[in-house]
Amino acid sequence: ADWLHTNAVFYNEELDQILISVLDFSEVWIIDHSTTKEEAASHSGGKHGKGGDLLYRFGNPAAYKSGTNADRLLYLQHGPVWIPKGYKGEGNIIVFNNGNQSRGSSVDEYKLPVDSEGKYDMKKKPEKVWSYAPSNFYASNMGSAQRLENGNTLICQGPSGTILEVNERKEIVWKYISPVTNNSIVRQGQSVGGGFGM
Repeated sequence: ADWLHTNAVFYNEELDQILISVLDFSEVWIIDHSTTKEEAASHSGGKHGKGGDLLYRFGNPAAYKSGTNADRLLYLQHGPVWIPKGYKGEGNIIVFNNGNQSRGSSVDEYKLPVDSEGKYDMKKKPEKVWSYAPSNFYASNMGSAQRLENGNTLICQGPSGTILEVNERKEIVWKYISPVTNNSIVRQGQSVGGGFGM
């Protein structure tokens, strides 16, 4: 019923491309924004000549018979975004990789195989250039990450209401836990538990 569940759409004005996070595929897709409505319904047209076809996809090559589960990079990811120009890792993609209970979650930064004109090599997988994945880090659903101007990364673990700022060495430099739960507000100093519904 929800096979194309999309939890993020991000526009890169410089490349005139759109990034789409497709949860149930465990993939990130990139499409050409420069197409007309007619071109987008075809396989040609637009800046890259591909119409509505995907310019690049990554995360789960088994979804399109180009790899196995061993090649998989993403697990029910949320919130991928391009890192802005002038920030550490500019042009890379940063994503909250939810994972599963046994694997845990991670925040991963990928450098895509793309040239200066925004053309991708679909045969190459992205290069993971940074990852935050401590042993007790897990969010069953939701989550996001963004690179900050100072080079640190702001991370939100949705279900537990936990917001972290970590530096390049993966040290926590700031942490906040929302006191709001499904049915109450936790008082200062009380344990928040950290489970789903925070």
